[in-house]
Amino acid sequence: MKRFLDFNWVPRSAWLDRVMASSPLIVCDIGANGGLEERWKRLKQFCFFILFEPRDDGVPKPGQAVFKTALWSSKRVLPFYTTAFPQASSLFLPNAPVVSRHNNAENMEIVSTDEISVDAMDDVIGNAYRPDFIKIDTEGADLEILKGAQRVITDRCLGLQVEVQFERLRIDSPLFSECDVFIQKHGYVLWNLYLMRFVAASNRIGATTNHQATVADAVYFLSIEEFQKRLDREPSDDKEAMIVKFLLVLLAYGAHDYAATILDSQKPILREEAYINMQSLVRRAMPSFWLSAALFSGLILVLLPPWVLSQFTGIKFFNCDYRFRKQVKNLSRLFFIWSARGRSGEIAE
Repeated sequence: MKRFLDFNWVPRSAWLDRVMASSPLIVCDIGANGGLEERWKRLKQFCFFILFEPRDDGVPKPGQAVFKTALWSSKRVLPFYTTAFPQASSLFLPNAPVVSRHNNAENMEIVSTDEISVDAMDDVIGNAYRPDFIKIDTEGADLEILKGAQRVITDRCLGLQVEVQFERLRIDSPLFSECDVFIQKHGYVLWNLYLMRFVAASNRIGATTNHQATVADAVYFLSIEEFQKRLDREPSDDKEAMIVKFLLVLLAYGAHDYAATILDSQKPILREEAYINMQSLVRRAMPSFWLSAALFSGLILVLLPPWVLSQFTGIKFFNCDYRFRKQVKNLSRLFFIWSARGRSGEIAE
């Protein structure tokens, strides 16, 4: 899944440019056919990307390595099911009884079946790369890919983003609970779920309709204890860069509080200049409350007229029911967080 609206950003500085120039953040994108997410595009000057996409015939760009290899837990040949909606194609056969419950069932109709060679990520990249972050979106194969990447995810990897499902849309594909147990066993903690809700086949959509949470992008970061273990394994000269990379990953996902916690835990080993610059990085990455409130209020004002019109006419304008409710929810949450800051504490200025 691709998120189009993401307001987290990382401020530039001469110090940050200097640190990252010699040790870029290595981001592995498995299932890269939809292109990089906006969060990584904004950080591309600090990153080196490893892209896995067997259907991509493009030429690698500077700062990228492209593998046209399909990944799995081991080397073998598997059937690949191409669907009417190409992004829903998978190594797992669609589960027709479950898929038919949703109004987008036609997207998962099989148009062709081919055989494809797959391999384990640990074997494909070998010792050539040490990814700092891995994003996987492979329509059900995410857990099998992680099983074939256990050396990578226990080396220097700081976080994961994997697509999970809450009902079995594909035969024998794992559910969220199975993926979660495996990932947390390797020292990661669940930080966020970016939900995608499917509309039921009845196609009834109202202003207060709550659609079923069907799939999500699950984001995991290393626990503070596991991060410390991995940091201790690194040479002294690499520790500072590894801390900066973890902060960048956390800030890219808006985990400002965890970034501050990680930074404070490493203060004893950091040079004063590095600590001050990292503290500034975390503080400046936090968006202004009033700017955010103005932005969300503006979106609500734009969506309000078509939403009111849809209530009287029954005509749906670019899914405005859902979008309007989402922006009201975002704005309400923003005000709630702001009002609670005095009680929950802030990052040190």
